Parts: sequence; C-alpha cells; structure tokens
Amino acid sequence: MYPHPNLYNIVIMKGIEIKRILSENGVSVAHIARLLGLSQQNLSAALQKDDIRTGLLEDIAGAIGKDVPFFYGVGTSAGSALASGDNSTAVAGNNNRVNTERFVNLLAKKDEQIDRLLSIIESLSNK
Repeated sequence: MYPHPNLYNIVIMKGIEIKRILSENGVSVAHIARLLGLSQQNLSAALQKDDIRTGLLEDIAGAIGKDVPFFYGVGTSAGSALASGDNSTAVAGNNNRVNTERFVNLLAKKDEQIDRLLSIIESLSNK
C-alpha cells in the first residue's frame, strides 16, 4: 500500500497535531490568529479538522518563521533544507536518510496520481 509505514502521517496533518507542536514551541493559537489577521474562533475551527489545508499550514509556518517541514520534524535544525524542482531533489542537514526516502516516495506517488488524472482527462475528451 504505502511505501513507508509512517507515510500517512506525513501526508495528512491534523489540526490537533499542529496545536500540539505550536504549544510545545510556546506559540498559542490566539497569537497565530493575530499574526494571520484571523479571529481565534475561526482559526480554532479550522484546526478542528482532521486534514488541514496546505495553504493554512503554510500560513501558520510562515507566521512563526518556519517552513512547513518543521511540522513534520524535517528541517528543524539550523541549516537544514528540503527542495525539489525540475526532476531534482536537494536535502541538507543531518539524519535525512529516512526523510529523503519519504520525500522521494511522495514525489513518486504524486507523479502516479498526475498520470492517472491525465489518463482520465484524455479518455473523457475522446468521448
């Protein structure tokens, strides 16, 4: 099914996990809401979901000066980086073997889904 037993946890970020990580780092939901120009109630409601929008996660990460991988335990040390583009991947930092494998597996899964969608679109356009 999934290439790595923890892959599901990497793909899906639950609001409760975001709140836990923020709390462990001394950041309150109220503070994030103020930084994002949202009401605490609206942000709290958004964080009640089991699958948080990537855009919201990016906004929260940016508000606290972190990258999204921070929430997954990737790139939390100074100098760590994770990037992809034009069929290339670059990872810097320590202990990245498993994280790199996860990232490569996610990219492969994405490519499979794109191919599947293109096939569906092509079959629909031929009708």
